[in-house]
Amino acid sequence: MDVDCRGTAALMLLLVLFNYGASTAHGHDAHWGYEADNGPDTWPELCKTGTRQSPININPSFVDYANIPKMHFVNYNRSHAVTLKNNGHSVTATGFEKWPERPYIYGGGLDGVYELVQFHFHWSALDHQGSEHTLGSLSYPLEAHFVHLKKGMTLNESLYSDDGLAVVGVFFAQGNDGRPLRPLERSLQDSYAFGGGAEIHNFLPFEMLPENHQVFYRYNGSLTTPGCNEAVVWTLLAEPVTVTEVQLNRLRKHLSTSGRLLTQNYRPVQPLNGRRVLFRPHNFDLMFASGGAIYQMSKALVGFLSLLLLTASLM
Repeated sequence: MDVDCRGTAALMLLLVLFNYGASTAHGHDAHWGYEADNGPDTWPELCKTGTRQSPININPSFVDYANIPKMHFVNYNRSHAVTLKNNGHSVTATGFEKWPERPYIYGGGLDGVYELVQFHFHWSALDHQGSEHTLGSLSYPLEAHFVHLKKGMTLNESLYSDDGLAVVGVFFAQGNDGRPLRPLERSLQDSYAFGGGAEIHNFLPFEMLPENHQVFYRYNGSLTTPGCNEAVVWTLLAEPVTVTEVQLNRLRKHLSTSGRLLTQNYRPVQPLNGRRVLFRPHNFDLMFASGGAIYQMSKALVGFLSLLLLTASLM
């Protein structure tokens, strides 16, 4: 890749991570989207030629159980202000670098400390679509991505490192309990227009994580937006949280860069190309007791229950 291409890719990553409204409106970021003329089928470079692209479909029956240490979510139980904004591609929350105690993650098989940069959402106009990653080829209606940058790296350096970024994905199943998104609910009405947004005081990231956030899938992949840089260690939390119909409909009222309704903003799943998908169960040692018998039963049961839970959320 020549210097000009590297510079363009770096600019794209900056825009993706920090979602600068002015840059999005006037720079490279404005030329891609989710509509027929600028959607995923038209995205260039690595988005077309990459071999470790995201998102992917996860078949729970064909994952590799792994003895991965616990992941630590540090300062996720602290609260401070974030800025919620519609960047024309999603609703994003930024400002974590200004917190007195910035949230970060470590452990869980990660090689280093990763600091929270932002989170954003992917959804659809339909309840049976929306999440970028799928489970047994089925989708949740909403998926949140918590984007973390490896400590000690610049954004440009992270772009060319296999593990420069660590993204934690959280699935949302439709239900009556809207507590995970309740702190954002009112502010979502202020971000319908492209460039619109609001400041949320005393935001607590931990509220958006499932109760059991130590059961997860792990694989190496890419950003799911241009330039689709293959620099991401993905952690997908297996247990979903809930989102109400009212909250989903508020997300669906947001406008894209073209001024049209952002009715869907997810990239289709990409080929696995031989990559391993690891699964961290709740109790690894118990799974491998009795000469592996419990492991075999648990693997089948996890696959069945995962799909059962997802199917039930769509009914």
